[in-house]
Amino acid sequence: MRLPTIFSYMFPFLLILSMLTPFTIVSSLNVYPIRIEKIYLAAVTSNNTGIVIPVTIKVFPGNGNVQIVDPGGKVSTSTILSIKYALSLASIMTGREKSSYNYEIIFPKDTEISGTSATLPFTLVFAAILTNTPIPEDFSATGILMPNTIVGNVSGIDLKYEATFTRNIQLFLGPYIEKIPGTNYISVVTAYDAYDTITKTKLLGSTQEIIVPRTINYQSFFVNATKEFLNLTRNILFLFPAGYASEALKFYKLSEKYSNKGDWYTAASYGFRSYIDALSAYAIYLEERAPTKYKELLVRVEKWYEGNYTQAINDLNRLGNYTYRHLNLWNIDIYVNTFIRYSIAEDAYQSYKATDSPLQIVLALARIITAEQWASIPLMEKKMISYDTLLSAYKTLYAFTNITINYFASMKYISNQAINVLSAINHINNDLIKLAKLAYIQYLLTSDLLSLQPPVFSPYLTPEYIVELNRTVSRIANYLLYKSGTPILSALTTVDVGRTYAVEMENLTTIDGLLISELTLLTMYKALYMVPVYSCILCSGQTTYLPQGSGATSPLVSQMISYIIAVILISLGAFLAGFSIKKYYG
Repeated sequence: MRLPTIFSYMFPFLLILSMLTPFTIVSSLNVYPIRIEKIYLAAVTSNNTGIVIPVTIKVFPGNGNVQIVDPGGKVSTSTILSIKYALSLASIMTGREKSSYNYEIIFPKDTEISGTSATLPFTLVFAAILTNTPIPEDFSATGILMPNTIVGNVSGIDLKYEATFTRNIQLFLGPYIEKIPGTNYISVVTAYDAYDTITKTKLLGSTQEIIVPRTINYQSFFVNATKEFLNLTRNILFLFPAGYASEALKFYKLSEKYSNKGDWYTAASYGFRSYIDALSAYAIYLEERAPTKYKELLVRVEKWYEGNYTQAINDLNRLGNYTYRHLNLWNIDIYVNTFIRYSIAEDAYQSYKATDSPLQIVLALARIITAEQWASIPLMEKKMISYDTLLSAYKTLYAFTNITINYFASMKYISNQAINVLSAINHINNDLIKLAKLAYIQYLLTSDLLSLQPPVFSPYLTPEYIVELNRTVSRIANYLLYKSGTPILSALTTVDVGRTYAVEMENLTTIDGLLISELTLLTMYKALYMVPVYSCILCSGQTTYLPQGSGATSPLVSQMISYIIAVILISLGAFLAGFSIKKYYG
């Protein structure tokens, strides 16, 4: 009777083995990458010579871990930061969760590389990986990236181009600069443009104009805003000589012009600018001619601000409570834009208290009025998204904002203000407010980056550059319209006013700032529609998404097949063993 006892112990062992072995098989299979890409980084040595560094990227099923393989340990912290930033940006840019994979970045032995100019090429390769899109083997790129995908200038582009040309690399992309004479250098405005160029695809589609549902009559929302600013400006302009207010008069007339055309957001925008210029000019006039009245004016303006501030707080709370119950992209966009305007006003007021600058109190008053105006826009009760979606987007954007701040702080490109706002954000209980705070941080980052001297982003502004930027804003707005079922009001108004500013021959820097700020918001909104590329086969309860465009059986599918076969065979073996023992011994 000893033999049956042994088999009785073997039977549960076989059952346990049948459950554990497939996991062992899958684990062993996971050591093989599901994709390998080679990327050629263009760099400049300390001897001022251009070189090309081949880097290998291996991709595995995983959870978003990035491993830097650096034999010799000479890859700088700034370059490693740029790699991690590039992955986060590529994830939001493509709408695919970066946590779908693990990434192994392998540098050649004793590679000496520093700086962040590899951000663009890494972003492009990560984006291609996340979308399962083929990329050419003979391309290189250089450039840093804003968090809205705008490509920034870097040094040594001509030397890098020469190095890639010598290496027979056919495609070299970089920031929008003056063309390098006698080269095939391709300048790109955004990482979207660069991605489309190297993959021969359209990540966002090809629509150039924002499609507006006929049911949305967004122009009428700004009728009252225009009338309010024109009335305020008119009352000020009567108080002092016209010679002090030439800019205010110009914008006032433009506001009237577009009011008569029924183009109300453009009219409101010009009305806002006329009010700021008129009130600022009046303060300067009094400071020069009547110091006592100047001080009295500042006291009055401060009281006007405080009264409007109280109303704006009430409006913001009401709008936030409604939006929290009716989450959709239209309502979120209105809330975020209201919140940003309120935050700008609050910061300007604090700056006024610290400096007594009349320009700051005027800006605070004008911005708090616009916050009230945006809060009055009608909201929607359809095309809802879930609270879980909001929470997931917040977590994604918080992580992205954190790594963005580290990335730009390493270059000393940003002030401490964005860092301070982020450090205090987790003390807030309302996730909608936290999302709006992140949007405000992105606004602060954008302001810092656009103010860099010499200019790093958009160093050579041309009408063609503005057209391409406007096209990108429209494409993302349409992408989000398709995803959400609702238009984005801030995008509609920005494209409208940007087009009008171009007609009126406004300074290109003004139009550029408008479009770049809107592009930042739209990029942030993309986080509301992130999807996983695939779901780990060992993780239960998750939806499976295979990479888009995958036709042939991928290594991941092979793992799943192996897993299923292993379960069937070993379970069958355990069953037959138990059945035989039972039959033999009765």
